[in-house]
Amino acid sequence: SSDVCSSDLIKGYDPISKEEKFYEDGNRWLDFYKREIEEGDTIVKKKGELIFYIHKKDTIIAHEWLCYDGDGKHTYVK
Repeated sequence: SSDVCSSDLIKGYDPISKEEKFYEDGNRWLDFYKREIEEGDTIVKKKGELIFYIHKKDTIIAHEWLCYDGDGKHTYVK
């Protein structure tokens, strides 16, 4: 793994605006997955979906993010 995710700021590219952007991981969810991410990989997360993808040269890794309410039950809002 590289230093792409070594701090709270992740450098990337926004394909919509076509600009280089920095993502600040304020709640540190990316810490769980940073060992899987290398420079050149693409992280895809669509608003409203609980799955995000790490696109590598030869593989796509999918992770489902689980949300829980105060009773520990799975909550999914579409």
